[in-house]
Amino acid sequence: MKLKDFLRCIKRNCLIRREFKHECNEYIKYNYNNPNQKSFNSYQAKIYRQIHVIEKALSISNTRKGFGIARVHELFAMMDQYLVLGFDTEEYVFQAAIEALNKYIEFQHSVDYDVSDIEKRAEKYLPFYKHNENVDAGAKETDYISIKKATGESFDRFVFSRHSVRQFDTSKKVTVEDIEKAVALAKKSPSACNRQASKVYVFDSKETNDYIGNYVKGNTGFKEEVDKYLVITADRACFYDAMEINQEYVDGAIFGTVLTYALHYYGIASCILQNGQDYKTSNALKEKLAIPASERIIFFIAIGAYKDKFKIAVSQRKCMNEVLIVRK
Repeated sequence: MKLKDFLRCIKRNCLIRREFKHECNEYIKYNYNNPNQKSFNSYQAKIYRQIHVIEKALSISNTRKGFGIARVHELFAMMDQYLVLGFDTEEYVFQAAIEALNKYIEFQHSVDYDVSDIEKRAEKYLPFYKHNENVDAGAKETDYISIKKATGESFDRFVFSRHSVRQFDTSKKVTVEDIEKAVALAKKSPSACNRQASKVYVFDSKETNDYIGNYVKGNTGFKEEVDKYLVITADRACFYDAMEINQEYVDGAIFGTVLTYALHYYGIASCILQNGQDYKTSNALKEKLAIPASERIIFFIAIGAYKDKFKIAVSQRKCMNEVLIVRK
């Protein structure tokens, strides 16, 4: 190996170690098991996760009588701390927690299991309960015919019709209302224990979008046509131990993928762009965009209006046997 190549290798390895060390420190600082982590997002995630534990048990075929006593008491402790920290009790997460407790107690009554101590403890939260028809928790019945009807008959055509677009109609603008409709679908993305760590930032200002456009990599040759950039993040405060250190990427990527197809569904062209900068540059961007330090930028989505006619990269996919591996 030539000296020049050797030194380049050393420099690259040092940079990799620096980035991993920084990420480790950030995760230790922001994960919600850190006693100093008392943000709303962290308690929201804790409570959502605990609600989901109850919901999973209620949604299986043979729910065990008397299940989850310890889990419910853990939820009580989280809700008490939520109140101590002064978070809004009308927030969806707190109302959903009360609803989950109601559904839990209702199930135990239906199987003649005594949970009077839990009922007594749950009375503490009744004054905060708003009986909001938009708040739901627990489990509910559905049927295959309804699901089949909702999915439609041409999902394959829809998926194959979506491409990364690098040509946009600059005479048209994508409104925040249009983006909101797509985000409403993306909110249904699978999420670890329903903690919903992902967020989307969008900016109306041309100056801000130009700033983002100069930051991201991969938009060379078409950034002048981009109407807006969506910044997809995931909050480290929603995760809690060493086994979840990469979960932010998983949740953020799933959310962002669904969002991309939702944008396509609503007639918005898009192209995913990676966050290929080091942490110092990335942190500077977050500060500029007022994105909380606990959140990681997963990637960006360049969006704009579709042209009547435009070119796309062929982007040939691998053969099926390279992707689907069947073992016998």
